[in-house]
Amino acid sequence: MKRYDFQLENNDNNSGWYYLPDQYETPIPVMVYCHGWGGSRAISDSVRPLRKAVLAQKMAFVTFDFYSCGTMKDKEFTTYERWVQNLSDMFDWLEEQEWADKDKIGCFAHSSGTIAALRFAARDKRPAFVISAASCITPQIDMERGGAGKVLAQHCETLLRGGSADMFGQQFPLPFFQDTIAHAPMFYLNQITCPVFFLQGGNDNPYRRADAFLGHLLMEHAGLQNKYLELPGGDHCLNGVEKQYCPEVIHWLNEIQILFSDVK
Repeated sequence: MKRYDFQLENNDNNSGWYYLPDQYETPIPVMVYCHGWGGSRAISDSVRPLRKAVLAQKMAFVTFDFYSCGTMKDKEFTTYERWVQNLSDMFDWLEEQEWADKDKIGCFAHSSGTIAALRFAARDKRPAFVISAASCITPQIDMERGGAGKVLAQHCETLLRGGSADMFGQQFPLPFFQDTIAHAPMFYLNQITCPVFFLQGGNDNPYRRADAFLGHLLMEHAGLQNKYLELPGGDHCLNGVEKQYCPEVIHWLNEIQILFSDVK
C-alpha cells in the first residue's frame, strides 16, 4: 500500500491522501471516502479494513478533509452546499490523474458525509456509485438537540436577528440551518441515477436506522437501483461488523461491475 499527499487548487485548498495498490495496471476504479461531521481524512478504525479490501481489489482509495473539518477545522462555519462543491472539485482532480478510471469513481460516505455524496450524485452524473453508511436522509440530524428543524424553530428570533444557535456542539447562523434542511436527501433521491448501497449498523441510533430504510424505500418507489443492508451489532461507525460489511461492499461493487474479481 502506497500513500500520497495531495492538495486541491480550489477555493478551499482541500487536502488529503490517496492510496494505490502495490501493483496495478492503469486506469483503476476509485473510492472516495466522505467523512461525517467532526471527521477528517484520517479514517476511523472501522474503515481501515475497507481500505485494505479495496486496495486488494486493485482499486484506489482517496480520503480528504471537507471544509471546516480536519486540517481546516479552525475555519468559519460551513454548509452542505460547500461540501458538495468540495466533492465536485475532488472529482475534477481525480479525472486529471492518469491512474484513475474516470467512469468508475464513486463514494463511500458516512453520516453527514452522506448528505454531500447523495446531493452530488443527484446533481452530477459522474459518480459511478454511492455507498451510504449511517445515512442522513431527513433533516433529523443531531437529535440530541432535537434536529435541525426543532433548533430552527426554538431559536428563530435569535437567528433572524443575526444570532446563532447550537448544533453539533457548535454555534451556527441561520444560513446553516436553512442549508441543512434544503439538502436533506429525501427531497432529491429520485434524481440519482447511479447505484446506491444503504449500509447500516443495527446498534446505531434509531434516527439513522430509520433514515437508511427510508432512503431505500424512496429509491425503490422511484424504481432506482439500490441495496439496503442492516448489520446487527454494528454501531454508528460500523465498529464490530468490519468482517461482515467489507466483503458485502466488495461483492456489491462486483455486482455493479465496478470490480471484476470477488473476495471469498
